[in-house]
Amino acid sequence: PFWVAGTFSSDGVMLTSHGRVGCTVIRQSTGIYFIEFDHPHPSPSYVVICCTHTGRSWSGFGTSGFERNNSSSFWIVLRNSSSAKLNGEGTFMVLA
Repeated sequence: PFWVAGTFSSDGVMLTSHGRVGCTVIRQSTGIYFIEFDHPHPSPSYVVICCTHTGRSWSGFGTSGFERNNSSSFWIVLRNSSSAKLNGEGTFMVLA
């Protein structure tokens, strides 16, 4: 069901990846991660689901959002509870 799905580290290193095609992740700056598919998605309006991971001992919360670039790539932005961008582990899924 996934075009691509994966989890990346706070440094932008791909930890695990699944789906019909592969992808790469690059941390472009604090809290901004660029995900590029090995092959373009057939729909330019593909569905992205993303989340960020926080630890049990952390007293805040994190949020993630995405912005499509084109049929081959998108950005994920991670923020903390005060809206400051932060580096963190993230997971994403793109539906096929």
